[in-house]
Amino acid sequence: MTDGSNTGIVGDQLVSFFKRVEHLEAERKAIADDIRELKAEAKASGFDMKAFNEVLKLQKLTEAARSKQEHLRSLYLQAIGLLD
Repeated sequence: MTDGSNTGIVGDQLVSFFKRVEHLEAERKAIADDIRELKAEAKASGFDMKAFNEVLKLQKLTEAARSKQEHLRSLYLQAIGLLD
């Protein structure tokens, strides 16, 4: 048994899960902070952040999804007269 601070093995397991989640959340916050700093550095270097973020978003898409999105974008631009 344990020292009475929880209900034995189940309590120990639950505490372990909570600690692991807290650790991962701290890592996620640190990574988010690093990403924010990196984007600030890119902006300070003169990069257009709207375009930068759009490219990041496109990189995450699968090839099929990216192709579909580009096709729809072309159709919409053509429909409003911005594409020959």
